This record gives sequence, C-alpha cells and structure tokens, in this order.
Amino acid sequence: MSAAPRVSVLLPTRNRARLLRQALRSVQRQTLRDLEILVLDDGSEDETPAFLAAAARADARIRVSRSDAPGGLPAALNRLLEAATGEWVACMHDDDLCLPARLTAQLAFASEHRLDVCGSWYRRFGWLPGGVGRPPERDEAIKAGLLFQPPILHPSVLMRRATLVDAGGYSTAYPLAEDYELWTRLAARGARFGNVPRVLLRYRVSRHQASRRFNAEQERYARQIRARYLAACGIPAEPAQVDLHVRVREPIPIRSLDELRAFEAWLLTLREHFRDVPVAADVVARQWLFVGCRAAGLGMSCWRVLRGVCARGGDVRAQGRRAVRAVCRSGGIPVGAVPTARTVRAGVSGTALAIRAAVPTGSGASVIHRALQDAISGYSLATYPPRWEYWPLLLRRLREPAADLVHA
Repeated sequence: MSAAPRVSVLLPTRNRARLLRQALRSVQRQTLRDLEILVLDDGSEDETPAFLAAAARADARIRVSRSDAPGGLPAALNRLLEAATGEWVACMHDDDLCLPARLTAQLAFASEHRLDVCGSWYRRFGWLPGGVGRPPERDEAIKAGLLFQPPILHPSVLMRRATLVDAGGYSTAYPLAEDYELWTRLAARGARFGNVPRVLLRYRVSRHQASRRFNAEQERYARQIRARYLAACGIPAEPAQVDLHVRVREPIPIRSLDELRAFEAWLLTLREHFRDVPVAADVVARQWLFVGCRAAGLGMSCWRVLRGVCARGGDVRAQGRRAVRAVCRSGGIPVGAVPTARTVRAGVSGTALAIRAAVPTGSGASVIHRALQDAISGYSLATYPPRWEYWPLLLRRLREPAADLVHA
C-alpha cells in the first residue's frame, strides 16, 4: 500500500460486533486495494474491542481508535476525518454491506463527471421488504431535492477529503441529521454531487435504527436545515411560505383543503423558480404526489385540487395523477384513525390501488418498488404508524389480479 492511500474508509461503530464483522469484511473485499480502513470504537461495551484488535493484526490496512465514552456520530466522524490521509474519504455504517466494486465504480464515476460528492443506488434489506433506492444521478436534481430531503445516502458516499475538510467537517449541532446538514452546506459552497446509477451498497433497514427511534427530533432538525438551505438557494419566501416549505415532506396527514391549496401555491412558485432547469423543476413537481397522498383522507376533494394543478401547468406526471386519484377513491383510512386489523386492510387496499394505477400492467418488481417509494411513504405511513402485518399483506395484495382491487 502506498504512503498516501487513494481512499480512506471512515467506519464508526458502537456495540455492534456481530454486524460490524460483516460490514468490515465487505470493505476488505473491495476490488480497490489502495485504501486505509479507519475504525472508531465509540465506547463499545461488547466484544467489539477484541474483534477490532484481532482484525487490525490480520490486515495492515485497518487502523483502530477508541473513545472511552460515546461521543456521538458527528464527533466520531470528525475524529476519523482528522486521521484520514487519502485523497478521498468513503463513508460506511457498521451494519451495511458494500458490494466489491463499490469504490472502484465510484472513483471512475466521480472522475468522469468531476464530482466532489458521489453516492450510488442501494438495495434495502432487513426489517422491511427489499427494494432498490434510486436517488437522482445528476447534480441539478440532487441540489433541488435537498430542498425537501437528502437525495443521497450517507453510507453510500465517496467524497473528496479536501472538500470536506475545507467545509469544516460534520456539524455537531444537528445530531441525527448531520448528513443532511453537510450536504446542504456543501451544495451552498458549490460542491458537485452525483449518484452512480448502479447498486453498490446493501442498506440495512432496522426497526431500531435512530431515524425510527428519534423521528420527531430528526424532523425538527430537518425543518431547520430546509429553511436555511432555502435561503442559501436565494429563493425569496415570506415566513408563511417558509413554514409551508419545511413541511412539504412531513409524514403527517393534511387535514383541510385550505392547507392543501397553500401547499399547491408554494410548489407552483418553486417550479416557476426552476423553470430554466427542467430536471430541477421535475423534482419539485414530484413533491405534489407526496402532498396529494398525505391529503388522501380528504377524499375526492383532494383529487379535484390535484386535477386543477395539472390543468394550470403543474407538470405532475400522469403516473402520479393516477396514483393519487386511486388513493382518494379507495377511501383508505380516516385521518387519525387508530390502527386496527380492519384499518390495516383498508390501507393495504388503498395503497395497492395507488400502485396498480401508477405502474404499467406487467411491470417488474423494480418498478413496483419505485411505486412503493412514491405512493406509500406519503400516504400509508403518514396516516397511521406502520405495523408489521402491513407489508406482507400489501405484497400479497399486489400479486392479485388488478380487477380484484378496483372499487365500484
């Protein structure tokens, strides 16, 4: 290995020895050999220290450091960044798995497109049914997407070390949203983003992960980040519009037509701002699908508002229009309903109708999973807390003939 490796892999961990073994092994098996693997044990109390000591003895590329007490993820990442010597740094979580060609493919893609931050597509596995996450490939779409949520997955990212160091590393003021804050800060500084349109990471979804256990706190930080990034993009907005903007992707139902129409007006304003950047305007237009799904409890009144937006040039894709209309027609679950076996079944029927309406007949699993991402996240998960029985019921329902799903 050269004195200055091409890539430094940053791998913080705490109390996950079993999963860490798999994650570390996937990094060691990279086809790119010119790398260093920096692991920070953030105060583990299980067998992690012994495992890491043995791993470092067996592989000279592994360098281990330890905190006696946990300091949190942003602080751990900054410590690893200080120790890194590579031209590039690759982020890695201790429960995910890299595909062997990940770093080789990302280096080639980043070089070809002159990127500073390079993510990739990823395949989910674990608690929920698998599916492929396909974040946008182009810089303009990613930066527009940052107005609403992170369109780049942190453990999939390869970054220029100088870009990250010059920006001051990770902020410790936004725990649980340190990656989102970093992406918006780098975007405001002119960094170029991209995602390799190829699955290079297996991303573990767990019912115990921080984004689920601390969702309310994470959403509070996300609101602050969205508001700050909106200003950094130079998009003029009154305080009431800023309040609407930070709530576009909020996973709660929309309870009135007045609120729905206010979201409509703001999204059309944003679309007009991006009229000369079609790929960014398309990102804004797609947010209307999520807003419409969140308002599905309003029934066909929601659909009439959506149809009016389309007539005024809202540029909502036909797929999205059919999806929302189907959800609204299905009745679904009343806003605020307590989840029961009956309401879960109703939600399954409504979501299955939305997906059937949104995807062509005979579509493969990948297309259906994209519809799941577009239709479910805004509607069913916003209407009531997800329950374990929802997912297998939905998948079974999707295998039934389309005619059986149509409501009279």
